[in-house]
Amino acid sequence: MKSSTSIEVQRLVREYADANALSAWFDTQTLLSKEGDDGFRNFSEIVLELQGRPATQANISSAIMSIQRATEGGSVGKFSTRHRRPLVYAQKKTERTKSFHQQTDDGTNPFTNSGLTKQRDGSYGKSPAQYAAEAREYAEKNNPQPTEQEKLSESDAAWKRMANECLRYGSHANQHAIKQVFDQAVASGADWRRVYEACNKLVNEYKRRTAIGGNFR
Repeated sequence: MKSSTSIEVQRLVREYADANALSAWFDTQTLLSKEGDDGFRNFSEIVLELQGRPATQANISSAIMSIQRATEGGSVGKFSTRHRRPLVYAQKKTERTKSFHQQTDDGTNPFTNSGLTKQRDGSYGKSPAQYAAEAREYAEKNNPQPTEQEKLSESDAAWKRMANECLRYGSHANQHAIKQVFDQAVASGADWRRVYEACNKLVNEYKRRTAIGGNFR
């Protein structure tokens, strides 16, 4: 059965765009407790304190200091009304602190109960990193990456369209020659304007030869 804190983490990582980066930092840091409900609560507090900002080291450090000031009676700004819970700091041990991915009885991270991992408090749940991976997979399925055409600026898209139109000019022999120019320009790393200009130069040569009655191939 999932604990309330693990359920909270699952909800937060689905809403926080940089949850994967924060999870990676959290799983390797040694300042805060990562065990059981204490770990989930620490992770939740940092996500809430970041308020959507990227999980950079500077932002994370600022969030930790803000939480510490607020929970020790200090001020974090007159416009901040969020109730902050005290962070739980890691206890110094001679044995290496276990990560969220190792919080099972034997440390081998076997998955039980349909992918849930047994936590130190006896409950079954998932780590922030696992929740973040699920959130990322969900986002990728529901928000497909833009195509190459969608990534292009309006200007580049227009140049590319014009370059492709050049490929349809003239006879099969003309089109083959234009395609060779097109491919060479793309392979050289030229932008779409340069690709179009190279292709259009050859098209104009074909048009000029046709106009004067030539048979340029």
